[in-house]
Amino acid sequence: MLLQVEVRLPVDMQSSQAKGTGESYVERGSLSGIVQRKGVRRELRVPDARHEGGRWIVPGSVYVFTTRGQRMHPSIGA
Repeated sequence: MLLQVEVRLPVDMQSSQAKGTGESYVERGSLSGIVQRKGVRRELRVPDARHEGGRWIVPGSVYVFTTRGQRMHPSIGA
């Protein structure tokens, strides 16, 4: 199962930053205590980024892979 996500960038973010070069990803993981026991990273769909309401929105998706363990909030890298 894939969880669809959208990263909403700050209003003052320029288009060159929203569609810039480099690695852009979303990661979902599960924790055992304070240690991440498993994580899955997928690229954000930067070419599909859109400008809406004064801000850039970048879509992506990440696998939901287990029902065990605590969840951590998705981390965003760019």
